[in-house]
Amino acid sequence: MKTLYVAVFFLAGMLTFSYAQDDFYYYHGEKKAIKLHPTLRYIALEDSIQHMKTLLDMGAQIHERGVYTTQEKERYWVIVDIVKENIKNIQQLTTLPNISYIGPVVGVNDTSYVAISQFFHIEVTLESQLNQVIELAKKNGADYVGAIPYTNGWHTFESKGSKSSLAIANQLFETEKIKEISPDFMFDFAPFLNKMKDKRFFGNGTQTCTNDPQFPQQWGLQNSNGIDVKACTAWGITKGSLSTTVAVLDTGIDPTLTEFATNLSSTSFDAQSGTSPAVVYPSDHGTHVAGIIGANQNAFLISGIAPSVELMAVSHSLAVIPNISAQLASGLNWAWQNGADVINNSWGDQGGAFYGNLQSAVLESAINSAQNSGRGGLGTIVVFASGNYAPVMDYPATYSPNSLTVGSITSSGSRSSSSGYGAALDVVAPGSNILSTTFSNTTTYKSGTSMAAPFTSGLAGLILSIQPTLTRLQVNNFIESTAQKVGGYSYTATAGRPNGTWNNQMGYGLINAHAALVAAGGGGTCTPSTPPTVINGTNYTSNTALNGCNFEFTNSNVTNNASLTVNANGYVLLASDFSVVAGSSLTVQ
Repeated sequence: MKTLYVAVFFLAGMLTFSYAQDDFYYYHGEKKAIKLHPTLRYIALEDSIQHMKTLLDMGAQIHERGVYTTQEKERYWVIVDIVKENIKNIQQLTTLPNISYIGPVVGVNDTSYVAISQFFHIEVTLESQLNQVIELAKKNGADYVGAIPYTNGWHTFESKGSKSSLAIANQLFETEKIKEISPDFMFDFAPFLNKMKDKRFFGNGTQTCTNDPQFPQQWGLQNSNGIDVKACTAWGITKGSLSTTVAVLDTGIDPTLTEFATNLSSTSFDAQSGTSPAVVYPSDHGTHVAGIIGANQNAFLISGIAPSVELMAVSHSLAVIPNISAQLASGLNWAWQNGADVINNSWGDQGGAFYGNLQSAVLESAINSAQNSGRGGLGTIVVFASGNYAPVMDYPATYSPNSLTVGSITSSGSRSSSSGYGAALDVVAPGSNILSTTFSNTTTYKSGTSMAAPFTSGLAGLILSIQPTLTRLQVNNFIESTAQKVGGYSYTATAGRPNGTWNNQMGYGLINAHAALVAAGGGGTCTPSTPPTVINGTNYTSNTALNGCNFEFTNSNVTNNASLTVNANGYVLLASDFSVVAGSSLTVQ
């Protein structure tokens, strides 16, 4: 039988657990109140089957269970409801000899909750202070587990006695001997999976600018109604460079696929085990995301938005397990420390706004480090999906204003119904019915902000391919300031949003790869500061072609079965009152 490595701590023949100091945690030195679920408990077990049965026999209702591996040992955990007919209080559970830890759960009901595992994380100001902190932790009932890989100054500890890990973490912080504490909230970062099985969405692009046979089905790259990222014209400037690396922190990238034959980096990392190389977990989510970014243009299946950038795999199962925030922090830090120019994060705490105000200092520290220290101090571009539980947005997409947070739109330019939105939203990208790579050299459709984020990561990779010395802020600004105002939403001047008009459901609008590249210095002399051609109150009733740098349309329309073609070397802005009557068409290229 495989056993849990944590020792069982006996007091008078049984475990006892106290819950002092469990209704708050410290975040950047300030107390943050949390609401504990009255009856749910997190329990660490030695044996998954035998003791799960014992819990059921005692009358416990098991809400969730899991297994994870550390140091070559399998460990098990469950979340149970202790108020059932045969379980009147927590003390009955302590009679089980193979329970090693019982801890609190944060949440307001039986479906919206987050467990706090037996672990917690500490950031020391100086490594020379670590031994003193270890001794303090031991006196408070916690053992030292080890340093978190690639996270400077962060270390993991484990509650070994009667106190909850949260209570110990709080008490240690109050000694003023440490810099930061991060409880091990077991966030649900598993990706929202919406695979469009047996559905075929055929795009309606007006031209074929690559010989990949399924390109016409990739409406996000080219769509005749102008609701696309302007990939074809962008590729006239660059398709990316192998000197630019986009890391995909996800469930792994299948290295056997033909679509990644020329640009998948041999340098990779598995954040869950803390070792190289990356692995491919059973979910094809990471492979699908990678295809949107960098599937090769090889006349095989599809094209990525940046088909010639280098892809870097940083893998994690994204399953709910202890230490998930610390592991993802390790993956983020490993990525920028090993040359990632852009890091795509198509994951987040799904619906996390319902759990209360929970934040992970160790994870946020890694995000900050990437954004501030990556690329030799120029800053790594960090991209997050906004989440799929509208109207709330996911954490940590809501954490940093320095990240690019991306929502999802449909092929008609409307916000995808599930796409999270709010004050932290920066831009939107195609996210509904997106065709991309999966296992065994095949493709499938998926929907969600997980699909929108990689369009933006790929665009950041294109920009850095032509201007590798740009700062993180400059790249973000180019993407935001050139976004297309689509969907008939009201975009307005907004405090704290300096890159143009903004809308809380659409951010600055739909990313425009061509305009962003031009603004960054590609494709001639057109820049966002080039005076635009302003078209106001024009009704196009016959076939018309416009050529130039930047165009701004207000109070205009296309009618009478006419075709309006706008050949812009810069950007095109369509006000909410711009319309195309049925039978007529607009092409922007």
